Amino acid sequence: MADKKPYRYLNALLAKTEFSKQNFRDFLTPGADIDTLEVLPEHDLEGIIYIKKPQERRPRWTSLIDAIAGKPNIRRVKDNNTIQNLDALLLNAVKTKDPSLVITIPEIIQWDRVLGFSFTRSKKELSPTLDSEKYLDKIDIASISIESIKKDRLYVTDVDENTFNHSIYTCLYLELDSAETKRVLFGGNWYEIDKSFMKGIDASLTTIQLSDLDFPGVRSWEENNKTKIESEGDYNERAALHLNCHLLDRKLVKCSTTTSPIELCDLLTANKQLIHVKHRKGGSAGLSHLFAQGAVASEVLIGDKDFRKEARKVLRDKVHQDAPKLVPLNAIKSSEYEVIFLILGDKKNQVKNNLPFFSKVNLVRTHDNLTQKGFRIRVAGAERIAWVKP
Repeated sequence: MADKKPYRYLNALLAKTEFSKQNFRDFLTPGADIDTLEVLPEHDLEGIIYIKKPQERRPRWTSLIDAIAGKPNIRRVKDNNTIQNLDALLLNAVKTKDPSLVITIPEIIQWDRVLGFSFTRSKKELSPTLDSEKYLDKIDIASISIESIKKDRLYVTDVDENTFNHSIYTCLYLELDSAETKRVLFGGNWYEIDKSFMKGIDASLTTIQLSDLDFPGVRSWEENNKTKIESEGDYNERAALHLNCHLLDRKLVKCSTTTSPIELCDLLTANKQLIHVKHRKGGSAGLSHLFAQGAVASEVLIGDKDFRKEARKVLRDKVHQDAPKLVPLNAIKSSEYEVIFLILGDKKNQVKNNLPFFSKVNLVRTHDNLTQKGFRIRVAGAERIAWVKP
């Protein structure tokens, strides 16, 4: 579902001898440049970055995850024998239905337009969330192989009944521990991560505080023999009423540093809490996108007076006449703002530990970046609750 149209323009730029990093940033998800760890698959526009070393005459293009692979703490596994051994462990995890094995969507999509997910051998059995068990329960243990896993598909059906598909292998997420390293399967590639680096990330996570706001649960119900889950848009509307705060979801603000307008946040409280919301069902790509969006919106809020001017117009015209006072045009102080990342479908006390590894890295980097600029950062979870549709 990723927009492929900009590729034609990017391909034209490849023929040029000079191309600035700033120009390329205009085509990326906000915040997804070489200084931000935005881990997305190679075929996704948001997962590509531009690199030009001083000694190189022409620009070089690569996926962002390949940009970090090869560094001392994260390495992409390229040895075929090692990959075969790791795939054998993956195959065993599939056969035994290892609870740590997760199926995730390998690209950023418009979640409010997703009708449901299904798999090979159960294509018509749509589920509102990515449920790994629905795939694992249908496999033939006697005949399953890495080759068949690569042929099996995850189907994504949107509200217009269009269906897109991905290889199950590229959707699988698995972490394997050894004495010195962790091996991670992500986006169809294996990565090796030093335990010392992981310990540092885990230690940093403990310093990120949980929000004390009382967020409502995410509604889930049965309809026509199918399980439905509340969309982000519907949840945000209900949460705004529950918290007595301003709803800014889909209220876009013009920004001179990004190609298209952006959201200041999804929810804004009277205490200047900027709440960004994303379903956990989006997996690593969606969560990393959440953190990048929050980082960019926060940075332009304090660094771009023109953005604040436009934000005040949106707040006044589309939100509430008193809302502009929450975004002063001059003398704005980042220390007065709290950025909250709310993940739907996860329990509050488990939300940090349940993040995929690369999303943990993104959260830590976002936290460090924004706290250095004076913001307070919090995370929160809103677990699923059973609901009877009237």
